[in-house]
Amino acid sequence: MTDGPRIPGRELAEVRSWLLGRLREVVGPTLSARDAEVILTQAKAWSPVVAREMATYLEEHPDALTAPSSHCPAALPQLLRQLDLHGYGLNVTQSDSASTYRSLDRPAWAPPSWLFGPVWTVLYASIAFSAWLVLRRRSLARTRKEIVFWSAQLAFNLAWTPLFFSADRYGLAFLDICLLLAALGTTMVLFRRRSTAAALLLVPYALWVLYAAALNLVIWRLNA
Repeated sequence: MTDGPRIPGRELAEVRSWLLGRLREVVGPTLSARDAEVILTQAKAWSPVVAREMATYLEEHPDALTAPSSHCPAALPQLLRQLDLHGYGLNVTQSDSASTYRSLDRPAWAPPSWLFGPVWTVLYASIAFSAWLVLRRRSLARTRKEIVFWSAQLAFNLAWTPLFFSADRYGLAFLDICLLLAALGTTMVLFRRRSTAAALLLVPYALWVLYAAALNLVIWRLNA
């Protein structure tokens, strides 16, 4: 992305092309060039002056899209807001998490960052389907305990990412994942009483979380 003359010396078409490429690099292949242009236009970052200012800043601050500062160009927060409105906010967050993960000291058995997205997509589907199997023929009143523990493990799950990646609190993240395992184990026992299939659907999730807990612990020790 930085080969050739720096942004100030490039033609406007090259600057805009660079901006499109950088945005798609961060968001991922799901963002088409046309959608990227629309988002940049709506963020007021497509005009000649602003496009050059934005591209220059992003060239000098490669992580600005995932970790903006208070000194960034005015169009950058608008760009992030438009990405969120168009449904690409999570892609930017995941890109930030992947960048942080790659910068850490990790054991040799740590998975590559690209693996997390596909794995969690499958696991979240199984988590939701297992709850549906328990609830489909029963009222919430009859399954209150099961849903309380299912909701608790999901809350611990959602809390882990900001603790680990945003706050860099690896110790607290490890405590969180231990609580997640406890809530998940209880959920599986309760689900087993209602539906064997529902409990079995959570087995891959439990194994992945055990693996993630071990990885969290080792990363905590290596990066202390």
